[in-house]
Amino acid sequence: MLLFPPQWSPKNPHFALPRLAGALRGKGHEVLLRDLNVEFYDQILTPEYLRYSKDRALLDHEFLTQKAFLGYIQGQDSPALQRQAVRLLAIEKYFKEKS
Repeated sequence: MLLFPPQWSPKNPHFALPRLAGALRGKGHEVLLRDLNVEFYDQILTPEYLRYSKDRALLDHEFLTQKAFLGYIQGQDSPALQRQAVRLLAIEKYFKEKS
């Protein structure tokens, strides 16, 4: 079995594995070929998954907003809280750009 991993461009498939599969089949080998990249994009680019991702980001935003506010009130300044603040700002930036 030959597997092509995800995170390649969904616009242009990579032809190395199909060529290798063809060469192996030409020599009499049984070859199974799976393009996990195409399967990955087929899964995440559905309306249902995109809706789920947006809903999840909204929930994360709400949670992180409350956590940041609580941390600010308590005078916390931990590295974990700073990472959460960066994540919160990234979510806010994303929704601002998309509206």
